[in-house]
Amino acid sequence: MSNRRIRSWLACLVAVGVACAQDSSRTIEAIAAASAKQRENTLAAIRNSRDGDAVLLDLSTQAALKADERRQAGLPPQFRGCLRADEFEVGAQLALARASLDSRAYRALAAEYRRLTTALRTALASARSSGKWRKRFDHLGHWIGDWERASDPDTRELLERTLVDQGIRASLSSFEGAKIYGKTRQTAALKAYDEYLFNLMCTADEDNLKWLKGRVARAGWFEIGSHGVAADQAAWLMVQHADGDPEYQAYIVSVLASKAHSGATNSQNFAFLSDRVSVRAGAPQTYGTQMECVDGEWLAPNIESPAAELDARRAAMGLPPYRVQVSERRHLFCQRQPR
Repeated sequence: MSNRRIRSWLACLVAVGVACAQDSSRTIEAIAAASAKQRENTLAAIRNSRDGDAVLLDLSTQAALKADERRQAGLPPQFRGCLRADEFEVGAQLALARASLDSRAYRALAAEYRRLTTALRTALASARSSGKWRKRFDHLGHWIGDWERASDPDTRELLERTLVDQGIRASLSSFEGAKIYGKTRQTAALKAYDEYLFNLMCTADEDNLKWLKGRVARAGWFEIGSHGVAADQAAWLMVQHADGDPEYQAYIVSVLASKAHSGATNSQNFAFLSDRVSVRAGAPQTYGTQMECVDGEWLAPNIESPAAELDARRAAMGLPPYRVQVSERRHLFCQRQPR
């Protein structure tokens, strides 16, 4: 028996104390290959079966293992936690089935989840094909105007990718819950929708970085003087979101170091990216932009020496004094740990 089968069998054994016997329609391969309707019917039947919990757990384990195998084989997406669209959909339906008491509840959750995801996919596809971003994504404000005014093909591509990215991020239920429901309701479907959005962000971040790498290698950075403030900002965002590739983030810090002093890139953005790379590497941060909640207070730990010159370094990048940054954070929740 393969290691994958042993692990999934053990998961079932732990769950119910018996092995999880499955017919051919109840394997992860069959579930993944089925149409959306067939998959829903199969999972509804499993949900109502006597061993439903064990089978759904086994299928979830198999799905996770298959995604691990794909990632270990070097197939994209490679960013931590990213799943292909088909992998995510199978996992989401399994999660909804596991969260349901019976098949009727599962079908209701699946329909709610499908309504939310379809609405977003349709809106994004319509905006991209028609160029009418304001119809659904008017809250993206200046990004739309910047994209409309751009004439350079690479800049238009960069800004359209940014519109898609920002449209996904702004659709999280924490922002859109009231708009979606009239009032925010925490349901398994809404949780699955948020996870769907996070996976869209993850895969978009990886694809965007791949595109940006090619563009930077071919023609360099989107400098403010030649491409505008918005292009510089959008390219920085792509790198800022690329935590799955810290080596490239560090490379871009080296590329932008001189540009931050010459005005070719936004110096404040450079400071944030530089500190982000340093913190992830366990090194002191130069500008104190990366803050943590420490014993009930927002602080920027591990500041580069001499710490007394922090505000001077910040001023050189156009950042306000450190005390101002701390003050601006005070309204954010930061819990003091009990002693």
